[in-house]
Amino acid sequence: MSQKLNAQAERSLNGPYGGQPYGSQPYGGQAYGGRPYGGADPRGGSPYGGQPYLQDPYGGRAPGHSIDIDKLIAAGRRQLLVIGLSVGLCIAAGVGFLAVAEKKYTSSAQVLIDSKLLDVVNESSGTAARASDEAGVLSLIENAMSRQVVDKVTIVLASDENFAKISEGSFLKETLAAYRAKTLTVDGMDPAEVAGDVLGGDFSATRLGRSAALEFTFTATDPADAALVANTFAQVFIDNQLDTRFDARQRAGDWLKARLEELRTEAQTAQAAVETFRAENNLAQTDGKLLSDQQLATLSDQYVQAQAATATAEARYNQIKALVDSQNVGAVVEDALANTVISDLRKQYLDAARRATDLEARLGPRHQQVIRLEDEKREYQRLIFTELQRISESYLSDYEVASQRQANLEERFRTMLGDNVDISATMVQLRELEQRAEVYQNLYQEFLKRYEEASRDQSFPVSEIRVMSAARAPLGPSFPKPPLVLALSTILGLGIGVGLGALREYRDRTIRSGDHVRQYLGLDFLGEVPLVALRNQESAEPVEREPMEGDPIVNISSPILRYAAMHPMSAFAEALRAVRHVANRQRYGRTGAKVIGFGSLVPGEGKTTMALNFATLVASTGQRVLLIDTDFRNPATSRSIAPRCELGLAEAIHSNLDAHEVIYRDEGTGLNVLPINVRNPQVHSSELLSTPFLENSLAKLTDEYDYIVLDLPPIGPIVDVRIVVPLLDIMALVVEWGKLPIAVIQAAVQSEPEIFDRCAGVILNKVDSKKNRLYAADSTRTYLSSQYQKYYKEP
Repeated sequence: MSQKLNAQAERSLNGPYGGQPYGSQPYGGQAYGGRPYGGADPRGGSPYGGQPYLQDPYGGRAPGHSIDIDKLIAAGRRQLLVIGLSVGLCIAAGVGFLAVAEKKYTSSAQVLIDSKLLDVVNESSGTAARASDEAGVLSLIENAMSRQVVDKVTIVLASDENFAKISEGSFLKETLAAYRAKTLTVDGMDPAEVAGDVLGGDFSATRLGRSAALEFTFTATDPADAALVANTFAQVFIDNQLDTRFDARQRAGDWLKARLEELRTEAQTAQAAVETFRAENNLAQTDGKLLSDQQLATLSDQYVQAQAATATAEARYNQIKALVDSQNVGAVVEDALANTVISDLRKQYLDAARRATDLEARLGPRHQQVIRLEDEKREYQRLIFTELQRISESYLSDYEVASQRQANLEERFRTMLGDNVDISATMVQLRELEQRAEVYQNLYQEFLKRYEEASRDQSFPVSEIRVMSAARAPLGPSFPKPPLVLALSTILGLGIGVGLGALREYRDRTIRSGDHVRQYLGLDFLGEVPLVALRNQESAEPVEREPMEGDPIVNISSPILRYAAMHPMSAFAEALRAVRHVANRQRYGRTGAKVIGFGSLVPGEGKTTMALNFATLVASTGQRVLLIDTDFRNPATSRSIAPRCELGLAEAIHSNLDAHEVIYRDEGTGLNVLPINVRNPQVHSSELLSTPFLENSLAKLTDEYDYIVLDLPPIGPIVDVRIVVPLLDIMALVVEWGKLPIAVIQAAVQSEPEIFDRCAGVILNKVDSKKNRLYAADSTRTYLSSQYQKYYKEP
């Protein structure tokens, strides 16, 4: 594919004449490069040599293209009828459903799980799980929807009081009647099972948000029945919880009572074993302690006191012994200070020493009196130390007594300690027996407390669930809800309508605006020609009749074929003026007539009408115009304006006639026409067009006319147009609005570069002005055209 496109690009750049540019074509002049409104070629020169980007009409978008809200709104406007019909049909279906649907009523009762009601009689239940926690609430919901509760509700509703309140004729009434009569239902089924299925199927229990409240909801065909059943479910649920709690506590109380008897016996047995063991092992106690332990503790205290006394006596003896050994009269001890003998001797010693010192100072050391006083001093000193020696012997005696007492206590302590080692092994067994007795005693006390609590709870049948809001008969049905049904119908209709509209938009891949032409085809947009509503003629085809003598060869009598000349201020004429403007600019550097061709991809798009209207419009301005019909296979131009022609283009080629011999003039418009003899169809049209006649004739006629207009064969599989296009200055491509798929036109543009290199632009024909306004968001030109309608004067 890429090789094919490259080859096409090369042919486009080189031109169809041996690689020469269009300036070397038969009519000379410069290569095509201009645009109808002075802008540059949006294709970058040739639309194929430069490989332009042609946007994919089936979903692809140009690079950088984003969603256009305006285009979406415009698409919605275009599909407004489809969307409206879809919404209308869905709303009608919703109204019909509301009319035939059986009405159902829903009523709700709310119950509160209030644990504070139990706090009056139970303040110590912090370790027990509350029903108000999340797991408990979910468990209660499942319990409320259980078959057990449903069966109890069936029994309550079947009672005389409630049965009379149920509406007559309801299925629930009939089922409960069979249940009361203990007979089978009409279908031969168990009424209890049927009633349970009906009640359970239409009942639901839900939690209100994150609160500790439950909502019981029941749906019935009668509002009073819905309220009655909802309230019955709430009351039965509360009663069931009370019964369940009472039964559980009664069973717990019975079990606790039996267990208490067992624990009492076991505790008494364990305590008796402790006392027997003590008696057998002489483990007497006072104040909770063994006598042996008390004796050992007392002996230990005495031994410690004896050690202290021994240490004190030893310290006193050592101190006085050191004093005696030192012979220091000035040193004293505590007992020496308290001894009167030593005190008197110390005074006398000090008095003798003082007098000796005084006499020695006056009389000298050798004086007889001084020597006598020194002897007295020594005597007093001996007496003092003799008394101290007596005290020392007393201290020694105390020390020996204390040491002996300590030794005796130590021996007794060691003996008793050895005896207690044997008692310790026995005490281990005693402690085990005491611990066992204590465990049984604690268990007994705990179970006794639980038993008292259970007995108390049985005396107060209070539930932690109560009715917070009783159910009431609803004022309106819960199903179907008209606002909801209508809203859903509208949404469904919108969804279907939007889906169908999107499908229609997806399938509508045709040329609708000038933007489509530039975006998808890479060609210039010349203008749009609206549909023309003729007052006295519905078709552009002339009425078939037998020719009469004196009728002109060319007669442009159909209003549609000269509409632009008749209405020069119309949008029709304005689009053709754009073609003339382009033709005036694209001269290729030569003089003479402008050779303009009008072509289309397929027959029926209006190229003949455009060619005739262009020719008559230009001729009406006084210009010399020649119209040549080159479509041998379908000569619509000749059939419309020269059906009586006997000598035409084919005859001139075959007979080598001069072109002037087959040119006819329409006196009404001043247009000259070279027609085709429609009564002499040509099979080999391409051979006729390939002859030099047409090329040579154009070369001669360009000096005689201002414009030469060619009605071209369709641009399709037919080769004729490829032969004629090189003779043109420009070609105007006529595309019918909203007819051909864009992909088909794109394929033709890409596969025929030598044709579309001469294409000056596209004329959109048969544009529906009303519908075209819906594409205003897609095309600025379309929008402006709708705004400039007052500048056009339509008939």
